[in-house]
Amino acid sequence: MVEFLILCKKCMTVVALDSFCSSCGARLWSDARLEVKAQGVTKEFIPNGSYDIVKLGRLSLDEVLDLMARIPQEYHPTKEDWCPVHLLIGPVPGRGGNGFTISYIGDGLFYFFDEKDYVPQMHLIRREVEMILKDLYISSQGET
Repeated sequence: MVEFLILCKKCMTVVALDSFCSSCGARLWSDARLEVKAQGVTKEFIPNGSYDIVKLGRLSLDEVLDLMARIPQEYHPTKEDWCPVHLLIGPVPGRGGNGFTISYIGDGLFYFFDEKDYVPQMHLIRREVEMILKDLYISSQGET
C-alpha cells in the first residue's frame, strides 16, 4: 500500500497523511468546510436515483467522510434512468473556483473527477478517495 506524505504547516515536518501530525501533534486540518451537494439521494442521504441536487451545506472533512461511509456497498436501481450517488464538493479555495465530484459506481468502487485538471480517475477504492479528500481539505485549510 502506498503511504501518502504531507508537510505539517506547524512544525514543517514531513509526516504520513493522518488526522494529526505524528511529530508535533497538530491537527492536520481543522475547521475547513467546503460546500457539498449530492445527487442520487434524498435529504436523509438514502439512495433514490434522483438527478435532483440536494444541498447539504458547508461540511467538514469528517462530515464528508461520514457521508461516504453511509453510501451502501450495494443498492439496486429501481428504474432504468437511475442516478448513482454523487457528492459534488466545492468550489475549493486556491483551485480557481473549481471543485470535484465523487460518484459511487458499484462493487466498492468510486469515480473521482477533478474540475481543475479535468482528469477523471476511475475504479478507486474508498480508502483512495478518502486520501484524496484529506489532501484537498488540507490544501484548503485556512482559506474557507
